[in-house]
Amino acid sequence: MTDIFLSYNREDQARAKLFADAFAAQGFDVWWDVGLRAGEAYDEVTETALRTAKAVVVLWSQRSVQSRWVRAEATLADRNKTLVPCMIEPCERPIMFELTQTAELSHWSGAVQDPAWQAFLADVTRFVGAAPRPAPPPPAPGESIRAVAGHTVLAVLAFENLSADAELQYFSDGVAEEILAAMSRAPDIRVIGSTSTFAFRGERKKDAASALGATHVLDGSVRRGGNRVRIAATLTEAGTGQVLWTERFDRQLDDALAVQDEIAELTAAALQAKLRPAAPTAPVDPEAYDLYLRALAERRSSEDAAQERAIALLEAAVARAPGYARAHSALALALGHRIQKATYADAGPEAFEKAYSTVKTAAERALALDSADIEAKLALLSLEPVTETWVEQDRALTEALAANPADLSLLWYRARWLIGTGRFSDAGRVIRLGYEMSPLSAKWLTAYAGSMILEGNLTEADRLGAQAILIDPENPFVWFGRYGFFAIVGRFHDLREIVKNVPDAYPVSNTNEEWTAAMEFKDHSSFIKYYEKAVLLNKSFLFTNVQMFSGLALLGKIDELITWAEGFLASAPANRVWTMWNAQTYGPGTENLLYPMYIALHADPRFLPLCHRLGLCAYWAETGQWPDFITLSPNRAALEARVRELAVS
Repeated sequence: MTDIFLSYNREDQARAKLFADAFAAQGFDVWWDVGLRAGEAYDEVTETALRTAKAVVVLWSQRSVQSRWVRAEATLADRNKTLVPCMIEPCERPIMFELTQTAELSHWSGAVQDPAWQAFLADVTRFVGAAPRPAPPPPAPGESIRAVAGHTVLAVLAFENLSADAELQYFSDGVAEEILAAMSRAPDIRVIGSTSTFAFRGERKKDAASALGATHVLDGSVRRGGNRVRIAATLTEAGTGQVLWTERFDRQLDDALAVQDEIAELTAAALQAKLRPAAPTAPVDPEAYDLYLRALAERRSSEDAAQERAIALLEAAVARAPGYARAHSALALALGHRIQKATYADAGPEAFEKAYSTVKTAAERALALDSADIEAKLALLSLEPVTETWVEQDRALTEALAANPADLSLLWYRARWLIGTGRFSDAGRVIRLGYEMSPLSAKWLTAYAGSMILEGNLTEADRLGAQAILIDPENPFVWFGRYGFFAIVGRFHDLREIVKNVPDAYPVSNTNEEWTAAMEFKDHSSFIKYYEKAVLLNKSFLFTNVQMFSGLALLGKIDELITWAEGFLASAPANRVWTMWNAQTYGPGTENLLYPMYIALHADPRFLPLCHRLGLCAYWAETGQWPDFITLSPNRAALEARVRELAVS
């Protein structure tokens, strides 16, 4: 008797193999038709395996729903009560199976820690009647995200707006997002990001747990009238549908923050978890609270105009309520993101220092009111002189994540920071965790696609990159990742096609045909001319410079790269230019020199002295946290010795 019969369409064989291998790794006996021996009668062998299997896993796709074989196998399994279906891509299932509970694994790429996979594995195990082997351990103790790897996965959905005014959707969304933020203080609970959970509204909410791999769902509604607000919330166990608690709160608007904390406390208690203590909060001015929630809605947009509206709303909120810590920290982050795109070199040093000072002031005011405020800490970290404080930033990020292991903003910063020090393998583990916590986030999808490129899984990188663009087609970051992938793998026809649709986010965008031609024909002279033009338009915009490093390295033009890098560092103080590069968004920029694939660059005797000028050699030598290009090198001992020599020079 077979444990698992795998039903799929032949065109989906690569995806089917992921399932077959993962089940086999758990010790299950898996039958799928690649195991048919020559001369065996297909119908006879298949039917025997199908009828005797303890569980029949049907992989629904756009191709399998059209297959009479898959439909027949699913029908027989349903009749025998052995059917365990899942979706491997969006499609319309045959109507007779629409009412059958079906796992959503369209995003799954084989990661055994994926919560959706773990939930599906548990379902299959109940049919087979054997305990699966435990999943591999979470990231090593050296990474402070270890505590996140619990078995409780919470999805806080967007609360329904029951107010008479439909425009108050921002208010109900904001209430839910604040509850989600409060739940992130529970180190034993993995809280899925709002970018993913808020995608499920109305009728789609019933699919959220399955699609996101959540073990529990917190949902609710908000009704507001004047200064009165009614918040209803319900916590449900996803697997059984059991309601763990449900409550309704009728309060004055200025007491709404206290309600959010109460809901978080009730949820943590029901899930047998503890919340990290929050700073005491006094009632907040209702108008300031409303301004803050309006700003949250604007900040969810990637458009510059929306970010500017958010800044104006937050400035009004703190002016009205100077003691409102959350508004101060949100303002600090929003102002920091503005610095990222600004051209303060053109405006002069005074404008630059003023912009720096406004972020610092807002963050410090927030921390004076709440010393544990994560957003304020992130804002201050983004202002640190990266090339002079690698060790200090490492320590600060480790401590922040130890206290807030489920904070997606911190995880993102940590991943980008690790990449900036050349620790791509360590970053990949953090990125995978962030992706699993927010599988519908275009940002995390793009980052995960990048890690798949470095692992050599180009098929998965291609799929994830395409999915990210479908989710957020206006986000320049996902397009940077997409055309970077096409350039690396040499798919220049695809590269030329997508440049027609990429949003022109900056004065000179990398989507330019000139850039494409330079990459395609290895024409480094036109490549340099292109970037020279970009730098003239954006004198303080570091991105154009560090992308130049990456492009020249891909082209193998090492002399030109070293000349450009040394000229760039000589033209502007490293501690100032690299400081203002907002590592929360893209990374410190140094990663463009450190990718393990740049073998010729790393072998050049001028390369490590360049790293020394960026402060990296001192960091590597002091901490022993070596970059991948050193740990993977056959000359590791000699490289480490050279780094230590430079670090003390």
